[in-house]
Amino acid sequence: MNSLNAFKESIAELKKVIPDAKFKVTFDKEEALKELAPYVDYLVTSFNCTCQNPELNSKQFYVCNYPDKPNTFLNSNLLETRLLPILAYWTKTDGLLRWAYNCWPENALTDIRYNTNNLPTGDLCLVYPSKSGHLLSSLRMKQLYRGIEDFALLKQAEQRDYEKTQELVVTLLGEKDPKKWMQNSHLTQPALFKQTEKQFKAFRQALLKLIVE
Repeated sequence: MNSLNAFKESIAELKKVIPDAKFKVTFDKEEALKELAPYVDYLVTSFNCTCQNPELNSKQFYVCNYPDKPNTFLNSNLLETRLLPILAYWTKTDGLLRWAYNCWPENALTDIRYNTNNLPTGDLCLVYPSKSGHLLSSLRMKQLYRGIEDFALLKQAEQRDYEKTQELVVTLLGEKDPKKWMQNSHLTQPALFKQTEKQFKAFRQALLKLIVE
């Protein structure tokens, strides 16, 4: 509780210096989230906190070394990465916060593993370095682009037929209630987030049909 009070006092002091300052803060612990949310202008919450606290209207959610799925690890199904922007849409957030884009270990050209007891391989980056100095996109990054396209199409489709758009998302997800997605803060329900390429193809085609009709 002392650290929570210290946070509130710090915000108050900063507001004295910069009255119109806005604060963006990431949260993982529900106790701290509920206590400090009124003091934050731009809430960013872990996937589990987002699922369990829809009333707080988080602006973004994030994945890190958990949950087990959906995620962007090297051993994650690639379609889990594509699903993330759709989950952002369904949880009424603005998008996904990725904690690391190019956080590479020393010899990233040959091995991107680092502290794998705590950081699953792939958690540190979505792009790779190259000998030329340019960034090399990962397959996970390319799937994320596809998911961002899905997000944009959902926004267009809901302007044509909101109810039908919601039905399409429910059909893709299977379980529509985010509060039922998680077993605990780290593990999702085993049967969820196992969408196939065939399902995504049907989803994309249905969205496009809805938009152009």
